[in-house]
Amino acid sequence: MLAILAILVIASFRITDRLIEARNEFDPISVLDQAADILANEGLDSLKAYLARDDVFPPGHTLYVYAPDGEDILGRGSLAEAQAFSRRGPAEFERRRRFPRGLRRLGRIMDAEGVTYLARFGPLEPSALGMFRSNEVRWLVLGSGAAITLLMCFLLSKYLSAPLTRIAATADALAGGQLDARVGAASHRQDEIGKLSRQFDAMATVLQNEAGEREELFRNISHELRSPVARIQVAAELAERKPESAHTYLQRIRDEARQMDVLTGQVLELARIRHAGDPERSDLDLVEVVDQVAQDAAFEGSARRVGVEWQPPQAPVMLHASWDHVRSAVENVVRNALRYAPGDSSIEIGLEHRDGATLVRIRDSGPGVPEDRLPTIFRPFQRSENETEGSGIGLAITAGVMDLLGGSARARNRPGGGLEVELRFPSGRAHGEPDKKLSG
Repeated sequence: MLAILAILVIASFRITDRLIEARNEFDPISVLDQAADILANEGLDSLKAYLARDDVFPPGHTLYVYAPDGEDILGRGSLAEAQAFSRRGPAEFERRRRFPRGLRRLGRIMDAEGVTYLARFGPLEPSALGMFRSNEVRWLVLGSGAAITLLMCFLLSKYLSAPLTRIAATADALAGGQLDARVGAASHRQDEIGKLSRQFDAMATVLQNEAGEREELFRNISHELRSPVARIQVAAELAERKPESAHTYLQRIRDEARQMDVLTGQVLELARIRHAGDPERSDLDLVEVVDQVAQDAAFEGSARRVGVEWQPPQAPVMLHASWDHVRSAVENVVRNALRYAPGDSSIEIGLEHRDGATLVRIRDSGPGVPEDRLPTIFRPFQRSENETEGSGIGLAITAGVMDLLGGSARARNRPGGGLEVELRFPSGRAHGEPDKKLSG
C-alpha cells in the first residue's frame, strides 16, 4: 500500500508538471488557424476528427465549434448553454495569443461553401473518472498496483508458507523415526509461526527424550532379568544333577523368582506413574503417611540394629493426592536409607514448612553417593559399581511421583557422612501452623 501510494504521489506531481508545461506551450491562435484550414479544405468530418484528438489541446481543455444553429458539432452542448455558463452576454469576436480562460475567447471559421462557424476555447466536461480518464494515468496506476500487489502477495505467501512447509517436513521426518529432526531457523521468528515452531521443537525434544529413556529402560530391564533367569537355569540344572541338594536349589529358584516379581512390579509401577496420567486424588494427612512408613522401617531395621528417629507433629499436614503414590515416594527413600545405613546407626526423618511447601527429609549415615552421580540417582537402574542389591528403580518411582504432584526430589551428601534426600510437597500446610520446622 505504501509503494502504491508513493507511485500515485509521484505520478500526480509528474502529471501536474506536464499540465503546466502543456498549458505554457499551447498556442491557441495556431490551433484555431489549423481548425479553420481543416474545415475549409477537408470538411466538417475531418474537423470533428481533429477536435476529438487528445494530443491537440492541454488536458482538460478543448475547442468548441458551433454550427449556425448554435449546436456544437461534436454534440457537447449549445452556444446558449455555453454563454449562460460563462455568465456573459454576446462575446467579442477577437483572437488573442494569450491562453483562453473559461468560455470568453471566441473566433469565426468558415467552410468551403462560406458557412460560418463560431469557435470557442473552453474546459471539457468534467469526467467521472477524473485523472483516470487519461490512458497513461489509468494504465500507470493499474499496472503498478497490480505488479506491486502480485509481488507482495508472492513474497508474503513465501514468508508464511515456507516455515509451515518446514514444520510439515519435520513432522513427516518424526513420523518416519528421525527423532532428531527439528524445525530450526523458523523457530527464531517472533510471530505466531515462530511460537508454533518453538513449541513443535520442544514437543519433538520431549518425544526424543522419552523414546531414549524408554529404549534405555528396556535395555536395563532385559539386563536385570537376564541375570536371575540365568541363575534359575543354573539352579535347575544343578537340582537335576544333584537330587539330594534339590531343596537348596529350589530355594534359590524361589528367591530369584521373588526378585523378578519385585522388579516387574516396580517397573509396572514406574510405567503407571509416568504414562497412566493423574490418578484419583483425595485429601490425606502427610504426617500419617510418613508415620506409617517410619513404623515399618523401624520394624525392618531392628534386625540390623538400625533405628528410626521420627517425631510426628501434632497438627496434620493435608495434601490432595493419591495415598498410594505419596506412601510409595516416601517409602522408597526410607528403604534406600535402610539398605545403606550401617549397623547401630539411625535414620532421621524430619518434616517442616518452607516457602509455601512441605519438606520431608530423610537422612542416613551410610557411605553417601559420589558427587558426580548425585544428579542421576533418581533415574531408573542407576547403581554404583559396588552395589549388588536392589534394582535402582525405587528412587525413580519417587521422582516420578513428585513430578506428578508438582513437587520435587533432590539429594545431597551430608558433611559428616551419609545421604540426605529432600522431598518437596507443594501447598502442604499444617492446620493453624505458621511456616516452621515441625519435627526431625
